[in-house]
Amino acid sequence: MKKLLITTEVITIFLLMAFLPPGGNTYNSSQNGNWTNAATWGGAGSPSANDDVANISHDVTLNANVSNRISITVNAESNLTGPTFDITIKSGATFVVSGTVECDDLTLDNGSEVLVNEGGEIIVKGNFLNKNNSDDVTVNGEITVGGWFDNGNGGEITGDGG
Repeated sequence: MKKLLITTEVITIFLLMAFLPPGGNTYNSSQNGNWTNAATWGGAGSPSANDDVANISHDVTLNANVSNRISITVNAESNLTGPTFDITIKSGATFVVSGTVECDDLTLDNGSEVLVNEGGEIIVKGNFLNKNNSDDVTVNGEITVGGWFDNGNGGEITGDGG
């Protein structure tokens, strides 16, 4: 009986490990630099699709498209800029902007949460697509869109943006 219990526990642990998504890393900018440069993030690599959080407290240049489940925070007096690269905020991720973000296209997947704080600014040189978010986009700062804006089916953007 004891042998069967251990086997069941081992199988249960194996199944959980096989089907749960891996936990990702948290990255904090440590200096100005490119998104894909490990030195920008303290030398431990750069944020990827399997990571959880990127906290930006410096001037980080987008030198690649960002499209994954990562939550991004751009702190006050910090920048995330790359006017020829795209940002996609996936379902379950958050995007908090207290500094400045500049990108080509910005896509907010259903289930993502976006907060542009007072003093925060998002500059979209191309197109802005809000895919069916409802009550999850709050703008107390500014969003400027150079191309088209698609607010999706039932998308709602709230706030008292300047």
